Amino acid sequence: MIKLAHVALLACQAQAAITSNGLWTDNDWYDELTNIGIQNGTPYSNDANVAQRITAPLTIDGSINESYLGKANVQLVQSLVSEELWDQFFSHRDSAYSLDNFLKSVAKFPAFCNETNVAEQTLETTCARELSSLFAHWTYASGKNDPSIGETWL
Repeated sequence: MIKLAHVALLACQAQAAITSNGLWTDNDWYDELTNIGIQNGTPYSNDANVAQRITAPLTIDGSINESYLGKANVQLVQSLVSEELWDQFFSHRDSAYSLDNFLKSVAKFPAFCNETNVAEQTLETTCARELSSLFAHWTYASGKNDPSIGETWL
């Protein structure tokens, strides 16, 4: 049962999120040297390359619908990582860490495996490098390839 205090706290949080005057009101700025600025609390740039670096790590708000499998970056990842390869790489994973859930995560980041800044490198090569870096980080951070614990993934 929800207590009245919890309802009041939620109402205060909702009201706080709707304020028109906040921390960033009248504090906009732009640095011509770096081509980075803040407008109403949001970073931006008038330079296309800098703006792309600012927006690339951003996620899509909200939940991912059934059409996530049609996204270009998800299709590219699917072409590089099969279900069998996923099971081989991550055989010790919890069931929540399925390839399907990973693909949903990929869909949340539209720039992941969907851009390259190296003219002579294909999008497929860039995506393979991004995936290998990500998977190597997971393996390292989990400690699963540490011989001192007597267990390895690969």
